[in-house]
Amino acid sequence: MTWQYTPYAITLIITALVALLLAGVAFRRRRTLGTPMFIGMMLAVAEWLFGYALELSSNELPAIVFWAKVEYLGIVIVPLTGFLLPLMYTRRHWLTRRRMLLLSIIPILTLTLVWTNELHGLIWRTVRVEQFGSLLVFDASYGPWFLVHTLYSYLLTVGGLVLMGQEFMRSRYPFRGQAAVLALSYVAPLAGSALYVTRLSPFQPLDLTPFAFTLAGAFWLLGLFYFRLFDIGPIARDVVIESMNDTVIVLDWQNRIVDVNSASRSLIGLPREKAIGLPAGQVLSGWPALTEHYRDTPQAAAEVAIEVGGVQRWYDLQIAPIFEQNQHMLGRMVILRDITRHKELESELYQAKERAEAASRAKSTFLANMSHELRTPLTSILGYSELLQAQLQDNVPDDVNADLGRIQAAGTHLLGLISDILDFSKIEAGRLELYLESFDLMGLLSHVTTAVQPLVQQNANVLLVECAPNIGTMYADATRVRQILFNLLSNAAKFTDQGRITLAARHVEATDGAPWFEFAVADTGIGMTPEQVQSLFKEFIQAAPSTTRLYGGTGLGLALSSRFCHMMGGTIEARSQFGEGSVFTVRLPAQVKKGAVAEPEPNMVLQNQ
Repeated sequence: MTWQYTPYAITLIITALVALLLAGVAFRRRRTLGTPMFIGMMLAVAEWLFGYALELSSNELPAIVFWAKVEYLGIVIVPLTGFLLPLMYTRRHWLTRRRMLLLSIIPILTLTLVWTNELHGLIWRTVRVEQFGSLLVFDASYGPWFLVHTLYSYLLTVGGLVLMGQEFMRSRYPFRGQAAVLALSYVAPLAGSALYVTRLSPFQPLDLTPFAFTLAGAFWLLGLFYFRLFDIGPIARDVVIESMNDTVIVLDWQNRIVDVNSASRSLIGLPREKAIGLPAGQVLSGWPALTEHYRDTPQAAAEVAIEVGGVQRWYDLQIAPIFEQNQHMLGRMVILRDITRHKELESELYQAKERAEAASRAKSTFLANMSHELRTPLTSILGYSELLQAQLQDNVPDDVNADLGRIQAAGTHLLGLISDILDFSKIEAGRLELYLESFDLMGLLSHVTTAVQPLVQQNANVLLVECAPNIGTMYADATRVRQILFNLLSNAAKFTDQGRITLAARHVEATDGAPWFEFAVADTGIGMTPEQVQSLFKEFIQAAPSTTRLYGGTGLGLALSSRFCHMMGGTIEARSQFGEGSVFTVRLPAQVKKGAVAEPEPNMVLQNQ
């Protein structure tokens, strides 16, 4: 196979690439009605143009005939999609699967006859090449089926052109522009084909139809990128109004019914043909509250209760005026949306909210009262146990001293739990206040590490502190900062065995340049899964159901730490890798503002890596 160079092929290839580009752009909007047919038409155009470019580039008759046959895939698809596209774009309900199959019969037969033409000559009786300038161009005398195919293609194209013309006449911007560019894109290829088939073209035997798609492509580009073709599409009134579940009633300026939708007809109990023309007061006589109150109201929005079938129902009422172009009011549109179930759910939710708030208040009061009732005797028990242990240390057997130590440890643990519950109940009741003061941060860290050291050593862990000696002072609630760090360190000690726990403190700056402190507690413990991290800061919830059984605790420590961070305007973050350890990072402003957070609630960042 040998080739001949021609600039015409370059034009055709560029136009084909534009068609492929348009198909790609339309594919991103493929859910819009009509877009699949447009994509099919663009792909068919591209195939046709590539085929003709290769035909013009060939200089041997067998190769030229082969590429002419290849083109026919696009030649038979373009008119068909050119007719189906307007049908879908204009929302015609004529198209069915059966009719689609019938429309495809002639294109399928044509394609079959093209590839078997040597057996019957129904498409081309004779084939030859003609000299066109320096090119050898395909020419043929046509058989009877070519005329059938051509007439059928013209009927489809003209039908699509008529449909888009009708859409142009009844549409407004931007849909009128969409209809115009689609209609005009049909004209150039249709004219080029007519000139070629009738042999009236001054460029005979060159087929002008593929070149006409260059002009059509300009219209398609204009439609897609200027008139937003397939971004927005026209939707007929019947499709919108009749598919609405809401009641739609249109009244003229004399309050007579001029239109209703299906939902309205089922509600008022009259078919459309009987309701139109009747006074609204007569048709809606069963709803006096509606007709009397809104008789002369041009515009309204309200919730109304209407009795329907002896049962009271709630409706969202919308009344909107309808104007002519000269702003003269023609009438009103009345829309009624049934919100009965919504009102019922709203009432149920309100009652549930009231019950929940009452239960929450009762719970908080109960917890606060019980915490005080329990803490007072526990404090006495701890005091007496310490006193007994001090007085009897050298005068009783070792097992008695050990028992006194167990009483002291159990009481201290229980007192800590009760203190957490008391703090949480105060937060829930909104009665926990911050006591802001300036304090030396290094001294606070030293106090926390000293207090947590027995817990760290209990599992043979090592505690490392990374902090500059001159880290400075902080203005915050020292008790709550201490409590946050103690909770994080005690948790790290609890879930780490013969490992390393690190407490790092450093200066950081916020986005506005304000000074902050960052505290990071890292451990080499058991770590957590992503699912466990998600529920980490919820009160009374631990990472796994087995955690309480194996390690103890109530699940309040981290929840309280999160609440305290939020109350001081800071954040807490957790990062964990199952089996490798966890890192908790607390960020607090160096100068906590009093009353910065009106109502405390958890606000943390959860991550898993």
